[in-house]
Amino acid sequence: MQSAIDFGKDFLTAFFNKKDADATSSFLADDIIWITPNEIRHLRSVRSIHEFLREALQEDPKAYNVDIASIRSAPGLETTTIAVFDVNLIPKHEESSINIRCTLALHREGVGFEIVYVGMSRKYLRTDVDQIRGFADALPGGVMTLTAMGNDIRVMYVSGWFLRRLGMEEAAIYERMDQNVFFMMPQEDQKRMITLVGEMAVLKKPKPLAMRVTLLTGDGKTKIPCHMSIAAAYKDGSRTVLYLIFDEISDVMQEAEREKRKEIRALRAKLSEKDKTTEAAHTEEAGEMETRARQQLEEATRIAKEESEAAAKLIKTKLEQAGKEKKAAVEKAKREVADRYTAAWKEEKKKSNEAKEALEKELAAAKEAAEAAQTKRKELEEKLNALEAKKQASDREYQDRILKLEWKVSSTEKKAQQAEEDWQKRLETGIEEARREEAGKAKKEQESLRLQMEEELSKEKTGKAELEGTVLRMQKDLSEKELSLKKKDVDQRILSKEKDKSILRMESLLRGQMGTIQSAVRTVRAEKNPEKIKEQAERIEEAASVMPEYMSDLAAIARLNPNGRIPAAEDHFSVKSCLDLVRLVIWPQCRQKGIIFSVEMTEGMPEEVIGGKAGLELAFLCILENAVENTAGGGTITLTASADAPVRESAYYHFRIEDNGCGISEERLPVLFDQPESELSIARKVIGTMGGSIQVRSRLGEGASFEIRVNLKLK
Repeated sequence: MQSAIDFGKDFLTAFFNKKDADATSSFLADDIIWITPNEIRHLRSVRSIHEFLREALQEDPKAYNVDIASIRSAPGLETTTIAVFDVNLIPKHEESSINIRCTLALHREGVGFEIVYVGMSRKYLRTDVDQIRGFADALPGGVMTLTAMGNDIRVMYVSGWFLRRLGMEEAAIYERMDQNVFFMMPQEDQKRMITLVGEMAVLKKPKPLAMRVTLLTGDGKTKIPCHMSIAAAYKDGSRTVLYLIFDEISDVMQEAEREKRKEIRALRAKLSEKDKTTEAAHTEEAGEMETRARQQLEEATRIAKEESEAAAKLIKTKLEQAGKEKKAAVEKAKREVADRYTAAWKEEKKKSNEAKEALEKELAAAKEAAEAAQTKRKELEEKLNALEAKKQASDREYQDRILKLEWKVSSTEKKAQQAEEDWQKRLETGIEEARREEAGKAKKEQESLRLQMEEELSKEKTGKAELEGTVLRMQKDLSEKELSLKKKDVDQRILSKEKDKSILRMESLLRGQMGTIQSAVRTVRAEKNPEKIKEQAERIEEAASVMPEYMSDLAAIARLNPNGRIPAAEDHFSVKSCLDLVRLVIWPQCRQKGIIFSVEMTEGMPEEVIGGKAGLELAFLCILENAVENTAGGGTITLTASADAPVRESAYYHFRIEDNGCGISEERLPVLFDQPESELSIARKVIGTMGGSIQVRSRLGEGASFEIRVNLKLK
């Protein structure tokens, strides 16, 4: 019968390699959820699934060779399996490959499977660091990378060999190593390793060394003897990066080594008691003793093998007896965890659908507003064109009237000249008074025409000024409409970007908590002590119980509109729970890049407060995600919380986020928060609505420090 993993591989081949919509749809249920970085699709019919697949394959018709880099799976409900595939998509005619992470929920249907959920990450190029880590995890021994600055020793990376041999989950190992890097060794070996690493950090050119050490499993019951090799990868001033390689010593090798030491000690004792008569006798006796020692070693190896097989049979019998007793407890714990996880998932899915519907309604309203604004703009443009035409007609009429008046003036001047010539003739004939009377009339008529022309010019200027004012007002209205449309477009892009961020944050949180639960389930399966089983069951219950609260907080963050009006919140919450959520979301991102991330709280500060929890968490995530993006592997990021003395049932809280990344130039600091779509701008606006402030100090190449100061009421 085909397994769920093989079924998932065949689905990926049909979708990415064969590019066959019909073949791909045969793997899917009739009602599925398909999530991409840009959208969430709920496909409720075979027809809608076919249409979606055809569109997706038309957008990217290129065929890829499918290379599965890693597979992780976990049981969901009784008939459901969750599988995560890290896939390398290799183009057939290109050298560089594309990497993508695909999460599938496979439901058992009869003797086969059907896929009810598909989650596709963004396509990304697999870095050299990822390839090296994959190679290190596949090695038969353990690989550890440390950074040392004097007596300060920090872990950068441990391979999967330690998780398997120590029987601990990744988060627990890193948490213990943050307190003591060599916690898995006895006290004597710890002191030797700390001294050795300190000496190698001081030396300019430290030489590689090898020694024998003992590792202890997570429960402290089993010892693992190993050969350890240590060497310096590189030095950067006072900072030294070291790598350690652990090779486990097998039981047969240990027994042979002990027997050989015994024989050598016996041979030396015997040789010291006897006198050395001749060199030949000494050589013969030593050869005989060496032969006997080899025979005894072979006999001891055979006896040890027989005893090991007998012990293995006895252990198998005991495990079968104990398996029946703990199977019921394990199944009960699995059912309780699955029921709680399913209920939380359904609730968050419902909230997510509601948030999606609300966003779709807002988008539809924005589109309607944009269409109305476009219609209004067309109407204004039509009115403006009409006014322009009216203005041109008025200008032509004005010019015609000016020409007519000029013609009248010219005609009057000619008449006056003619009259003057006539009166001149009359003067010559002696009729002076009549000439003066006619000249006066002509002058009055000329003055009247001049006044009439000035009055017409004044009216025309007044009308032209009013028309220009109307045109300017309409242009101003049109400009304001365009600015409003641009602002709405920016708001929609920010909402879409924050929606993608919220989905990735939820996926990161779910993946981390599921890893914790799976590790505890594996421990329960391998444990025989009822007290230990009970302890792991309580751990599973604790991990599942906090999920609804954390998912509710992330959903509240997703519903915030950073560019809209953020209402004042009166949430009752714990500062520690707020910092825990931020740590669980940011820690996997730092671990993936090899960044050391820590969260610290001042002892004795008030924890229970009243205020905007979602806004505070969003500001933390925005600044920390920016710090992760601008900090290279091996760097550090620290979130520190402190508070002033309470005054009138409230206190000022200070949250400082520091990193040693690339830093910020002096020219960029004054405009750091001015880009409306940047994470830092969103953080400042959210804190501003809470009445708080953000201060930043940085120098290029020396990292950055952001301090959030906000006043919170005390419970």
